[in-house]
Amino acid sequence: MKKKETMKERKTVGALLPLILVLAVIPLVCIIHKYESGLESQKWFASAGTVYDVFLYYKSKLLIIVGLVLACMTGSYLYSKKETLFRDDRSRYVLICLGCFAAFSLISVLFSYEPGQALWGGYEQWEGAAVLLTYALIFLFTYAFLHYEQELHVLFGAFAIGALIVGVLGTFQTAGYDFIKSKGMHAILTALEPETLGVKISLNFKEAYATLYNPNYVGSYVALGLPVMTGLVVWSKKIWLKIVAALAAATMLISLYSSQSFAGFIGLAAAAVLLAVFAAPALIKKPKIGISVVAVVILAAVLVIVIRPAALKGVWDRLTQVTAGQTKHMIEDVVVEKGDLVVTTSSGDEVRTAITYKDGFQYKIQDEQKLAGVKKDDAAHTMELTIRDKEVLRFDQTTSEYEGKAYPMLMVSGGGDSWSFLWYKDQIIFPNVFGKLDTLKEISHAGFEGHMSLANGRGYIWSRTLPLLPKHILAGCGADNFIYDFPNDDYVGKRNTGFETQIMTKPHNMYLQIWVQDGLIALLGMLGIFLLYMIDTFRQYFARGQKGFLPNMGICVFLGTAAYMVVGLANDSTITVAPLYWAMLGVGFTINRMTASDSQLKK
Repeated sequence: MKKKETMKERKTVGALLPLILVLAVIPLVCIIHKYESGLESQKWFASAGTVYDVFLYYKSKLLIIVGLVLACMTGSYLYSKKETLFRDDRSRYVLICLGCFAAFSLISVLFSYEPGQALWGGYEQWEGAAVLLTYALIFLFTYAFLHYEQELHVLFGAFAIGALIVGVLGTFQTAGYDFIKSKGMHAILTALEPETLGVKISLNFKEAYATLYNPNYVGSYVALGLPVMTGLVVWSKKIWLKIVAALAAATMLISLYSSQSFAGFIGLAAAAVLLAVFAAPALIKKPKIGISVVAVVILAAVLVIVIRPAALKGVWDRLTQVTAGQTKHMIEDVVVEKGDLVVTTSSGDEVRTAITYKDGFQYKIQDEQKLAGVKKDDAAHTMELTIRDKEVLRFDQTTSEYEGKAYPMLMVSGGGDSWSFLWYKDQIIFPNVFGKLDTLKEISHAGFEGHMSLANGRGYIWSRTLPLLPKHILAGCGADNFIYDFPNDDYVGKRNTGFETQIMTKPHNMYLQIWVQDGLIALLGMLGIFLLYMIDTFRQYFARGQKGFLPNMGICVFLGTAAYMVVGLANDSTITVAPLYWAMLGVGFTINRMTASDSQLKK
């Protein structure tokens, strides 16, 4: 009776409305927002600063509102002294880790390149410190203030409904119909900003992306949600929830397949391995069943290898996929140092040439005796250098216009590569793809030599991100400020890896992203929470043989969050999926606590 009265006082659905929005509504929000990027002053960005966002800005604003509501509710609960965060010593450790993540994410705003963007979010991300604090509040609320199984059913139901809608949209995109581009959707997309009525949505994805901004994030969403949906199908006693979860699981799988998110499949594979670990003790106790399961798995693997031997090669090719335009380049690097043009070839040879201009380009080669051959035409101001049998560099003079005025242009070519430089204000300077003049300088990089194409070009991005880590031990460069910290002026590296026209706003690795933007301590805080959760989960369920809804959903939620963490090795934290992870992480802790409490009562 007391429990029912308490539930009535809490008005469960009303109290859980912010979390329902997080799980079911926020991932679906799509409204066009027109804004100024503030990046037009950067030499590595286009002159036009006006951009449009469809998937992120209003998700961010709604999420911040949810954060404010949760902050008020948390304060109210604590002030009334009806709730306590400190149930045991482990709770203190969790809260310390959470405090490190939140505090150092906020501190990093003070050290950011653009504090406004670091706090409220910015270009192509909209995951500022205010959003990160909301993540912390989502986790805190689900971790500290959920007490009843009925509350969990409400949240799981919201998650299932939201997942079904995401899955259906992805399934329709798989079939060739994109509701986001439909005329009916246009009125919704432009509802809050009438000036965008004439904007034509141009989304070039051939893969399913639902409302999650990018097909990669479908992988993150499905990795997190599919184990939970599967658990609801098997263990929920509510028929409607079983049906919704089953449909959600089916459409999510279709969407994942269509999204071609290899990271999503790897995340689910990791979840399957963890499930096998949890199931191992039970299978060992029943050797006939255990041997049968292992035999089926081995047989399936053998059949795949025999029937489709190209499948394994396909997996390897996806992992090492070469980005568009990425091939072997004779000119591996070009820098300008004190008037010298330094060219490094694919064989590792370095050619340093002093460039001057007097009625035409003049060339002075350093260590000319190391070259196999030199041919100069002083009248045409050209030069040809033979470095090795098949490595020939050619220097040619031409002219080009810049801001309506003609300037001498030096073209350096070899092996199909070509680099052009203007003679501008008595120096050679590089005109980039955005029509701006900049210098080619040495860019720090670490690792992945010869493997820049790893994981669809992530090897290149990670090689330029790793050198940034040592300066962000305490504080990061600020949320959504990765774009300023990353060497987006690495024109040679970006062209050679097929990224010449792209601006790197994220490292395609959640852990590198948090370290660079929020600092190592914030990252350790985030990892600490998950580590405590993992330890708590294994202690609670491994080899215990517990039955019922809560223990089994506890395992399923853990599998989903663990899969999300694995996908984070190749995907970033994004406002389209991360709020759900933090909510499920708190739910996982709550289930563990409730299961432990039930176990104590049974004793």
